[in-house]
Amino acid sequence: MIKIGIDIGGTFTDAVGMDESTGAFWSSKVPTTYPDPSESFVNALDKLLAEKSLDTKHVALVIHGTTLVTNAIIERRGGPAGLLATEGFGDTLWIRTERRYDLFDVMIEFPDPLVSRRHVIEVPERIRYNGEVVTPLDEAAMLAGVDRLVEDGVNSVAVSYLHSYSNPDHEQRTASLILEKYPQLRLSLSSEVWPESGEYHRTSTTVANAYVQPITEAYLHRLTEVLQAKGFAGKFYLMLSNGGTAAVKTGRKLPIQLIESGPAAGVLAATYLAEHADLADVLSFDMGGTTAKLSLIEDGEPLVADLVEAARLKRHMPGSGIPIKVPVVDLLEIGSGGGSVARIDHMGLLKVGPHSAGSDPGPACYGWGGEEPTVTDADLLLGYLNADYFLGGEMPLDVEAARRVIKRNIAERTDLDLVEAAWGIHEVVNQNMALAAKMHVLERGHDPTHYAMVAYGGAGPVHAYGMARALGVRKVVVPPSAGVAASLGLLVAPIAFDLVQTLRMPLPGCEWDVLRGGIEALEAQGTAILREADVPPEEILYARNADMRFIGQGFEVTVPIPRERLDADQAAAILAAFQQTYRARYAHLPSEDDNIEFVRLRMRAWTPTPPPRLPRAAKGAGTIEPLAHREAYFGDAKGFIQTPVFRWKRMAPGKTVAGPAIVEAFDTTVVVGPHGQVTMDEALYLTLELEGGDL
Repeated sequence: MIKIGIDIGGTFTDAVGMDESTGAFWSSKVPTTYPDPSESFVNALDKLLAEKSLDTKHVALVIHGTTLVTNAIIERRGGPAGLLATEGFGDTLWIRTERRYDLFDVMIEFPDPLVSRRHVIEVPERIRYNGEVVTPLDEAAMLAGVDRLVEDGVNSVAVSYLHSYSNPDHEQRTASLILEKYPQLRLSLSSEVWPESGEYHRTSTTVANAYVQPITEAYLHRLTEVLQAKGFAGKFYLMLSNGGTAAVKTGRKLPIQLIESGPAAGVLAATYLAEHADLADVLSFDMGGTTAKLSLIEDGEPLVADLVEAARLKRHMPGSGIPIKVPVVDLLEIGSGGGSVARIDHMGLLKVGPHSAGSDPGPACYGWGGEEPTVTDADLLLGYLNADYFLGGEMPLDVEAARRVIKRNIAERTDLDLVEAAWGIHEVVNQNMALAAKMHVLERGHDPTHYAMVAYGGAGPVHAYGMARALGVRKVVVPPSAGVAASLGLLVAPIAFDLVQTLRMPLPGCEWDVLRGGIEALEAQGTAILREADVPPEEILYARNADMRFIGQGFEVTVPIPRERLDADQAAAILAAFQQTYRARYAHLPSEDDNIEFVRLRMRAWTPTPPPRLPRAAKGAGTIEPLAHREAYFGDAKGFIQTPVFRWKRMAPGKTVAGPAIVEAFDTTVVVGPHGQVTMDEALYLTLELEGGDL
């Protein structure tokens, strides 16, 4: 039986198939289709199965990663959505947190909320922070407001009442009444989407869920229908932002959990591949056709966060986007990819990205109608890419088209010649990514030179050498099938779901029965969600955590909670875990006292997935002979150099090649500069080792 992972990117859609009986895997790559990416999903699936003369009857599981949700928010293609809020709190999304992301910008702007003010209905009701009902729900007023929303064409409604995380009764009653009258309406309750204190973030997340629900439902319905029409009778899972997978039913109800679906899969792949390369601390670098994604992996685990911002007005300004409170793999995403468009700005400076040519019309060298210079066009002119072996020869590249657009749009508008213009594009995108990566690492208190880099994605291995030198990284590992690694990540991801529940309680004098009840409730919810994915109860595992802080502080640290029965005997262990976590985060402990409190409980329900068995080969004897030579450019100091070109599948494990060198594969190209060397190991990994010196 076959497992398949399909990842839809901005330029290409990748698919990886794995034979569960042997662990062997193979891949396919097709252009992403616009405006309906479900077409490329089907194209990638058909191509993958055709390569092994299989059909969908042989497929036991399909796992899908998508950027549909984040793109819908960025492009404002969701909705229309409405919001039911507690009377007096209808302006929560406009007031935000009253924090300015740039103190010195007198013309500061914030993104518009995903719901218009005319579609916000204030409902007479009120619940206190402790769950006490102050004002009963005015059912007639609520339904009258919903009537107005329906008349106005709203088909998805968010319900976010004050303090519903502590008592969801009013939200649940609201849902019951609405569905009785309007069963076709989609409802998102904040007490179900993300029941956490913090009115603005909870409301923003719930509205985002309601906003993307119609488009996500339609998309998943199309995919499900297509798979059924092809005779598929296996399981269909979705990749979540937390690095786990879940059933399609979960994705339909909580689509906001898919906001970082595709990028999370790449980090999971990097984690798995780094483990097999015996690397514990890794900078994951994924560069595709549209974006570059960077993430830290420490002690073999990717860093995670519980907040992501969508549609930032300023790329490197936290607070300038729409906040979404969901568990996500902590990564930085920037608009630097093979399709990133180069231009000369009004000051005569060369800029690259964040706009991308994507797959429609694509880079000029693709021959699909693109007339703007891109990173891929520059890489082709610099000699890094083989015009006759792109995608294994399936997609020849047009060198003359690349020359034409770079000459017209860049060289003729500056005093640069054609080669200098192409080199400038390549270097600018490298420096953009290196600067972003350096900031990402330093903000977390780490040194970039401490990490090895795992490079993947179609364009990642092309740019890894230059980016690593800019960062001071001395080891770069490129795994086999690097160009489709994100799809491989789908196959290694566990089935998992993260839950949260606000619970304010001091550790001294803790009401242990209340704490146990909160844990048990989260476990029950997690069990129900994994049962939707057909996971047997006996195979479900649970990871407990709690957000804790010193009483009076405004920020928390996440502390592991013992698996043993929670009672007074566990207080000392919880206190010690808090102190250790606090010191690791802030480097000192302001007090040895136990004046700390629980703020919220966190629970991960999960079950592991058997990973694929990576291919291995014995160390080869003799020397490695290049397939050919071609001129590749390595900066003014080196110019064009006759560079040996190797094919990945013909490389001999255990042998080292000094740079400059180029290694070609079906799905990517590895560029090794003059100050590096590359070695293949028995697992078919390529390891680049870099030394000092100028490019």
